[in-house]
Amino acid sequence: MSLKDLIDNHQKWLTGEKNGKRAILEGITLTEPLVDIDLSFAIMRNIIISYLTFSSVNLTGADIRYAKIDHLIANGCIFVGTDFQHSTIKFSNLSYILASRADFKFANLKNTNFMYATLDDTDLRCTALKNTTFEYANLQYSNLKDSKLENTNFKNSDLRYVRTKQNSLYKSFFKNRANIEGAKFNKHIESVCLDVILRRDT
Repeated sequence: MSLKDLIDNHQKWLTGEKNGKRAILEGITLTEPLVDIDLSFAIMRNIIISYLTFSSVNLTGADIRYAKIDHLIANGCIFVGTDFQHSTIKFSNLSYILASRADFKFANLKNTNFMYATLDDTDLRCTALKNTTFEYANLQYSNLKDSKLENTNFKNSDLRYVRTKQNSLYKSFFKNRANIEGAKFNKHIESVCLDVILRRDT
């Protein structure tokens, strides 16, 4: 069955039509760009996506675990509640996406750009974030426990109520040279951040 047929059947499944069928794109290599498509709750485990563009694609609640994704450009896409556990997403541009409550546990997000992304209440536990950019992103209430920061860029991002290991603020944001210039923290944390920045830069 062609990708178009799978998507058409999925649209029918989403609207409750009798002959509709949930899209299962498990283990395939995607070779076509996706534009203005609703793949909410699709099964896409172990999918391979490379050098493609997604534009206005809705992947709410989709299962994208163990995917291998590189050089993806996603513009205006929705990943609300999407499951990316154990996936590798590298050298990609996911700017302006809506990904509230997405699950990135154990994912590799090295060298990926999340500028202006909405990532509130996102699970980023045990995630590799080397050279990852979150500039101007909303990360409120996200969970960064045991994430691996290295040159991670949080410049001008909203980090209020972000969860890390207790008493590990220094380790989480400073030891690994994370950039938090202009980032928003809870008031009691802002003073600690400012104090550490001043001591680090002198």
